[in-house]
Amino acid sequence: MSVSNHRHFLTSANLTMLDTILIKAGFRGTEAEVDPESTGDAARFLISLFQSGVTTEPELTAALNARGASVGPGDSTPVQVKVEALDRWREEGGS
Repeated sequence: MSVSNHRHFLTSANLTMLDTILIKAGFRGTEAEVDPESTGDAARFLISLFQSGVTTEPELTAALNARGASVGPGDSTPVQVKVEALDRWREEGGS
């Protein structure tokens, strides 16, 4: 029995896309509102998702927001609730 272990590898264009997502979410850039550790956590999360097959900007942005990593004003949903929602989203196929 053969097991398909398809991994997506990052190109410079992919890294640019991930950086854009982090900037829009407030993790990088001149208006970043979080500490460097949170930025690193968010970047690792995005890279992990990308390598597991979530490769489009809208999907990655939605997953980052569902994780509770967005720092936008008025975001009052507890992080744990968002993490649980992301886990459900992954279990249901991620789309």
